[in-house]
Amino acid sequence: MGVEGAGVWLGVPFVISVLVLLVLVISDRRAQANERRALGLGRSRIAAGYFGALGMLILLSTWETSGDPHPGMTALYVIVLGLPLIVFLTVVGLPLIALLRMVRLASVVGVTISGALLAIPVGLLLDTNLLQSAATGGLLGVAFSVAARLPLARSASARAS
Repeated sequence: MGVEGAGVWLGVPFVISVLVLLVLVISDRRAQANERRALGLGRSRIAAGYFGALGMLILLSTWETSGDPHPGMTALYVIVLGLPLIVFLTVVGLPLIALLRMVRLASVVGVTISGALLAIPVGLLLDTNLLQSAATGGLLGVAFSVAARLPLARSASARAS
């Protein structure tokens, strides 16, 4: 059982994660009350950022597998890479946004640069092209920050809110 088996085993947690994000985006309309506790963004905007990153992952997976003769390979890529992406964003990405917010760089530019820089060690670990890894991390950062409606260059400081 190779990658196909991983797709089956990761498919259920991936679908559950996407459904939880969808519920958060739709139901969390008290953004002002949750902003302080959720990086100054609110849970709804953070969940929207996850959806933006997953949407970019779908685009990148489609591009990567465009010449593959096996049907469903794009869906397999998204499932196999989607769950680790959600975990990585939660474990590394959200604390990084909190740090960026302290220095007023929780913005499209800050998250994009951070995403590109964080992707380089991942590229080294996976023995892939470092420029491609950095570009992928940067694109995922752009997608997250635009979907989460972060400002373009500078954000409000953590103490201001």
